[in-house]
Amino acid sequence: MAEEVAMYDMDAEFQKLIDEAEQWTQENADKREKAMKEAAELAKGKEAVINVNLKRDIANDLHHTRFVPLTLSEVLVYSGQARIATHKESRELSRT
Repeated sequence: MAEEVAMYDMDAEFQKLIDEAEQWTQENADKREKAMKEAAELAKGKEAVINVNLKRDIANDLHHTRFVPLTLSEVLVYSGQARIATHKESRELSRT
């Protein structure tokens, strides 16, 4: 008889753990859903009223800007993951 009671208590504890896990999962899912809604709102952007001169300046800036894709070495240097070789290092590398 004692074994049956122990099994019943174990089943109750197991069910309690399952309920806690389901509750935690639901709370996390709700948080993620709320964060995704906030991100979608931010992605929509907002309208603003601007001066006609400012609009013309922005259009001119965009029209005359030249977009050039960066090389991998430029990306590494600008991001701080690499540095430009010194003159001495360049000479040593060109010898080998």
